[in-house]
Amino acid sequence: MLILRWLLSTATRGKEIVSIFLIVGFAVWLARSPVALQNSWRMAMTGTVFYPIQVVVDQVHFRMSLKEQIRRLQSENAILLADNAALSAAARSKAQWQNLKRTASPMPWKVVPARVVSRNPLRLGGIWVVDAGSAQGVQEGMAAFTPRGVVGRILASGTHHSDLQSIVDPDCRISVLSTRSRNPGIVYSPDGARILLEFSATSDILVGDSLVSWGAGGIFPKGLPVGRVVAIVKSPAKVVRTAMIELFQDPWKVEDVAIVLKPISYAVDTSTVLEPITRPILDSLAGRRAP
Repeated sequence: MLILRWLLSTATRGKEIVSIFLIVGFAVWLARSPVALQNSWRMAMTGTVFYPIQVVVDQVHFRMSLKEQIRRLQSENAILLADNAALSAAARSKAQWQNLKRTASPMPWKVVPARVVSRNPLRLGGIWVVDAGSAQGVQEGMAAFTPRGVVGRILASGTHHSDLQSIVDPDCRISVLSTRSRNPGIVYSPDGARILLEFSATSDILVGDSLVSWGAGGIFPKGLPVGRVVAIVKSPAKVVRTAMIELFQDPWKVEDVAIVLKPISYAVDTSTVLEPITRPILDSLAGRRAP
């Protein structure tokens, strides 16, 4: 060990040519020595003279290896989180569809599932896009609902997508009945935020009444849950009264809906509805005008 230190100190000073020959000679001798002797000298030099350098190198290598492992684990964790989110969404959609089928089982019409894929934030109440269209049998005027309650109706349908008008859109109206008194009313939203019920001043509508769809108008099937009366608005009007409504299904929280595939005879069609009365009149008028 003393010889090794002397050789290193002599080599670093570089004052005598003899030290160079000694170092070269020592290196040649060590290279020709047995492997066991080389290993012992290597261990001795590593544990004494080069120990600080070795420690620094080991620490740098350890930290780099640790950072690479952390980076790999973070990448794998992100993939697992994405897979878990996809599986959870699929399970949630499956459970939602099972609930929708149970809700729709008493109906005489078929239903198809649809997912809300887009919302228009600029329109009060909202016009949404769902991933079901004419290829799935969806047509204009069909109702959409969840197990909790009515969501809205189809405004227009493409091949695989449709525009859904939510129940809180100012242009949407739905006729309802009180489950307690069976008195009717009209649910609408004047501004896309408040939900109101208009009913006759003689109707028996009270706070706490549950409201279901009446079926009048041919769009919403009868008996779908709509909301609950939370307040009666005082008004000087003696013909029509107004009440505040809390919807059973918050439209802005909807992810999946069921669309009722009603036969075309049930859809709102002005030409079909008015033709039995209007067509004979028009024909008679045309006959009178004929020369």
